[in-house]
Amino acid sequence: MRSIYWQSTLPHLSVTTLKQCVSVSQAYSKLTGKEFSREKLNQRVGKAEMRRTLGYFMAQKFEQESVRQKLKSYGFEPGNHTRVIVTWEGTPEAFSQAKEKEVAIWRFPDLLREIAQKLESNSSYFVDDTVRTIGLFIRSEPDRRAAPMASTRHGRA
Repeated sequence: MRSIYWQSTLPHLSVTTLKQCVSVSQAYSKLTGKEFSREKLNQRVGKAEMRRTLGYFMAQKFEQESVRQKLKSYGFEPGNHTRVIVTWEGTPEAFSQAKEKEVAIWRFPDLLREIAQKLESNSSYFVDDTVRTIGLFIRSEPDRRAAPMASTRHGRA
Protein backbone atom coordinates (compact mmCIF):
# COMPACT_ATOMS: atom_id res chain seq x y z
CA MET A 1 0.00 0.00 0.00
CA ARG A 2 1.60 3.22 -1.07
CA SER A 3 -0.42 5.94 0.57
CA ILE A 4 -3.89 6.80 1.67
CA TYR A 5 -5.16 10.33 1.96
CA TRP A 6 -7.61 11.27 4.67
CA GLN A 7 -8.92 14.61 5.73
CA SER A 8 -10.35 14.01 9.10
CA THR A 9 -11.44 15.29 12.43
CA LEU A 10 -9.76 13.72 15.40
CA PRO A 11 -9.71 12.29 18.33
CA HIS A 12 -7.54 9.42 17.33
CA LEU A 13 -9.33 6.61 15.49
CA SER A 14 -12.70 8.35 15.70
CA VAL A 15 -12.18 9.58 12.17
CA THR A 16 -14.62 11.26 9.84
CA THR A 17 -13.27 10.57 6.37
CA LEU A 18 -14.19 13.25 3.87
CA LYS A 19 -11.99 12.10 1.01
CA GLN A 20 -9.62 9.23 0.52
CA CYS A 21 -7.46 7.78 -2.23
CA VAL A 22 -5.91 4.34 -2.07
CA SER A 23 -3.00 3.11 -4.12
CA VAL A 24 -2.00 -0.52 -3.90
CA SER A 25 1.06 -2.10 -5.47
CA GLN A 26 3.30 -5.10 -4.88
CA ALA A 27 5.90 -2.92 -3.19
CA TYR A 28 5.40 0.18 -1.14
CA SER A 29 6.93 3.51 -2.05
CA LYS A 30 7.90 6.06 0.53
CA LEU A 31 6.26 9.44 0.77
CA THR A 32 9.00 11.91 -0.20
CA GLY A 33 9.83 15.55 0.30
CA LYS A 34 10.97 15.94 -3.31
CA GLU A 35 9.74 19.00 -5.18
CA PHE A 36 6.33 18.53 -6.79
CA SER A 37 5.98 19.37 -10.48
CA ARG A 38 2.65 19.54 -12.30
CA GLU A 39 4.52 19.05 -15.57
CA LYS A 40 6.07 15.78 -14.37
CA LEU A 41 2.68 14.68 -13.03
CA ASN A 42 1.33 14.89 -16.57
CA GLN A 43 4.18 12.79 -18.00
CA ARG A 44 3.86 9.02 -17.96
CA VAL A 45 7.43 8.60 -16.73
CA GLY A 46 7.21 11.11 -13.86
CA LYS A 47 3.63 10.53 -12.68
CA ALA A 48 4.33 7.81 -10.07
CA GLU A 49 7.23 9.74 -8.55
CA MET A 50 5.15 12.92 -8.27
CA ARG A 51 2.22 11.10 -6.62
CA ARG A 52 4.57 10.06 -3.81
CA THR A 53 5.55 13.63 -2.89
CA LEU A 54 4.15 15.67 -0.04
CA GLY A 55 3.74 18.50 -2.55
CA TYR A 56 1.32 16.35 -4.57
CA PHE A 57 -0.94 15.91 -1.55
CA MET A 58 -0.75 19.61 -0.73
CA ALA A 59 -1.50 20.79 -4.29
CA GLN A 60 -3.85 18.08 -5.51
CA LYS A 61 -5.66 17.04 -2.34
CA PHE A 62 -5.47 19.59 0.45
CA GLU A 63 -5.29 22.97 -1.29
CA GLN A 64 -7.64 22.56 -4.25
CA GLU A 65 -10.54 24.99 -4.17
CA SER A 66 -13.10 22.19 -4.59
CA VAL A 67 -11.70 20.47 -1.47
CA ARG A 68 -11.78 23.72 0.51
CA GLN A 69 -15.37 24.36 -0.54
CA LYS A 70 -16.44 20.83 0.43
CA LEU A 71 -14.77 21.24 3.84
CA LYS A 72 -16.51 24.58 4.28
CA SER A 73 -19.88 22.99 3.47
CA TYR A 74 -19.28 20.59 6.40
CA GLY A 75 -18.44 23.49 8.71
CA PHE A 76 -14.67 23.13 8.57
CA GLU A 77 -12.63 26.30 8.64
CA PRO A 78 -8.84 26.61 8.45
CA GLY A 79 -7.41 25.54 11.78
CA ASN A 80 -10.36 23.46 13.05
CA HIS A 81 -9.44 20.18 11.35
CA THR A 82 -6.35 18.06 10.81
CA ARG A 83 -4.93 17.11 7.44
CA VAL A 84 -3.68 13.52 7.53
CA ILE A 85 -1.71 11.36 5.11
CA VAL A 86 -1.52 7.65 5.87
CA THR A 87 1.49 6.03 4.23
CA TRP A 88 3.56 2.89 4.60
CA GLU A 89 6.70 4.95 5.19
CA GLY A 90 8.17 8.35 4.45
CA THR A 91 11.55 9.99 4.11
CA PRO A 92 12.86 12.22 6.91
CA GLU A 93 12.38 15.20 4.57
CA ALA A 94 8.71 14.32 4.06
CA PHE A 95 8.10 14.10 7.82
CA SER A 96 9.91 17.41 8.41
CA GLN A 97 8.04 19.24 5.63
CA ALA A 98 4.71 17.80 6.78
CA LYS A 99 5.30 19.11 10.29
CA GLU A 100 6.07 22.58 8.88
CA LYS A 101 2.83 22.48 6.85
CA GLU A 102 0.80 21.16 9.82
CA VAL A 103 0.03 17.86 8.13
CA ALA A 104 -0.02 14.71 10.24
CA ILE A 105 1.60 11.63 8.75
CA TRP A 106 0.40 8.30 10.10
CA ARG A 107 2.47 5.22 9.30
CA PHE A 108 0.10 2.48 8.13
CA PRO A 109 1.89 -0.37 10.01
CA ASP A 110 1.66 1.64 13.25
CA LEU A 111 -2.00 2.46 12.64
CA LEU A 112 -2.81 -1.18 11.94
CA ARG A 113 -1.02 -2.30 15.12
CA GLU A 114 -2.88 0.32 17.16
CA ILE A 115 -6.23 -0.81 15.78
CA ALA A 116 -5.30 -4.44 16.46
CA GLN A 117 -4.31 -3.65 20.07
CA LYS A 118 -7.63 -1.91 20.68
CA LEU A 119 -9.54 -4.83 19.16
CA GLU A 120 -7.63 -7.48 21.11
CA SER A 121 -9.58 -6.88 24.30
CA ASN A 122 -12.81 -5.65 22.72
CA SER A 123 -15.73 -8.06 22.34
CA SER A 124 -18.03 -5.59 20.56
CA TYR A 125 -19.54 -6.39 17.18
CA PHE A 126 -18.30 -4.11 14.41
CA VAL A 127 -20.30 -3.45 11.26
CA ASP A 128 -17.20 -2.48 9.27
CA ASP A 129 -15.84 -5.52 7.38
CA THR A 130 -12.23 -4.33 7.54
CA VAL A 131 -12.34 -3.85 11.31
CA ARG A 132 -13.99 -7.27 11.75
CA THR A 133 -11.32 -8.90 9.57
CA ILE A 134 -8.51 -7.32 11.60
CA GLY A 135 -10.24 -8.50 14.79
CA LEU A 136 -10.56 -12.06 13.48
CA PHE A 137 -6.92 -12.09 12.44
CA ILE A 138 -5.80 -10.90 15.89
CA ARG A 139 -7.97 -13.47 17.66
CA SER A 140 -6.61 -16.27 15.44
CA GLU A 141 -2.97 -15.37 16.02
CA PRO A 142 -2.42 -17.35 19.28
CA ASP A 143 -3.96 -20.43 17.61
CA ARG A 144 -1.57 -20.17 14.68
CA ARG A 145 1.47 -20.07 16.99
CA ALA A 146 0.25 -23.02 19.05
CA ALA A 147 -0.60 -25.36 16.16
CA PRO A 148 0.52 -24.37 12.67
CA MET A 149 -1.86 -25.74 10.06
CA ALA A 150 -0.75 -27.75 7.06
CA SER A 151 -1.54 -26.01 3.81
CA THR A 152 -4.70 -27.29 2.18
CA ARG A 153 -4.52 -24.86 -0.69
CA HIS A 154 -5.49 -26.40 -4.02
CA GLY A 155 -6.57 -29.62 -2.32
CA ARG A 156 -3.07 -30.58 -1.10
CA ALA A 157 -2.36 -31.28 2.54
